[in-house]
Amino acid sequence: MHLRRILASAVTIVFAAFVAAGCGNAIPSNAICSVYGSGIKKSEYTKILGQAERNYKAQGQKFPKAGSDEYKTLTKQAVDYLITQKLYEREAKQAGIKVSDKDVTKRLKQLKTSFFHGDEKAYKKELKKQHLTEAAVKDNLRMQLLNEKLFKHATREVKVSDSKAEAYFKENPTQYQTAESRDVAHILVKDKKTADKLYAQLKKGDKADHKLFAKLAKQYSKDPSSATQGGTLTITKGQTVPEFDKTSFALKTGEMSAPVHTQFGFHIIQARGDVKPAKKQTFKEVKAQIKQQLEQEEKTKRMQDWQDTVRKRAGQDKHVNCKKAYVWTQTVKSTATPPAAPTPAPTKGDTGAKGDTTKKASTTKKASTKKNG
Repeated sequence: MHLRRILASAVTIVFAAFVAAGCGNAIPSNAICSVYGSGIKKSEYTKILGQAERNYKAQGQKFPKAGSDEYKTLTKQAVDYLITQKLYEREAKQAGIKVSDKDVTKRLKQLKTSFFHGDEKAYKKELKKQHLTEAAVKDNLRMQLLNEKLFKHATREVKVSDSKAEAYFKENPTQYQTAESRDVAHILVKDKKTADKLYAQLKKGDKADHKLFAKLAKQYSKDPSSATQGGTLTITKGQTVPEFDKTSFALKTGEMSAPVHTQFGFHIIQARGDVKPAKKQTFKEVKAQIKQQLEQEEKTKRMQDWQDTVRKRAGQDKHVNCKKAYVWTQTVKSTATPPAAPTPAPTKGDTGAKGDTTKKASTTKKASTKKNG
């Protein structure tokens, strides 16, 4: 699956507006297009479509029928991708940017470590499953590395001043303040009879002893995210459904509520800590964060401008020629994936918020105390 994700960028399935470019005759017989005189072999095009078809099947989707609008869009995007990469290779050469075999080997090693824990057999098994060769993986990694270096080259002069960052901070005050929060524990059940029974049992026990509460939460609570933690969680004011929110912040520290009814069932809530007051961050605290955010936004814009210029120049000067059956439509906005900034590998063990019952329901209906969005 991971290798498929790595190679999936080869054809990005999106719709775009196209402006047709002229076709020329100076195209090698075994090629579908020429880019500044360099031919794109038909075998490269066939390989892209073949991988796209395997991706569809692996995801349980039907591959578009030849001649359908979806298939035509897919083939246009395959051509666009191959031409775009040729343009990038030319720009990289002119800028003196190179990717060595050592660079590729290092990145491949990182891939194997991140996704296969360094297990060569598991890696080979995945190659076979995806009908891939290591040579194909290395080719794709080489292009990724080239794109990353192009990104750095095209955005090397981007800097954000302290004054610009401070202006942004002042214009967006609500982004840099946190609402009141509190540590609580709760047990969620579907019916009042069970809730009353558990509440009575808890009232008989020692309120300072959280073991019984944790035991009952693990046994009875229907909240998947907190039940395994003995019902404990930290909530932010305004984050949960109104009834849960109001009760949680009204309780005294250590106090336990009678069953509270919400749209998800009946909750027994206990305040485990004092209410932490809302806090407004200072510019000094968030300056680095703001500068990084603004720099990334500017770099993304600068990269898009660079890409648009490269494509526009190639189209206007007719440096890209394709055979009649293979359409390249020069447009300011490409359908191919542009060079991107390097991104960290997915965080392992990230639980996300799928089962978190305290966040607003705008993210998922599975949550059991979230607001409806």
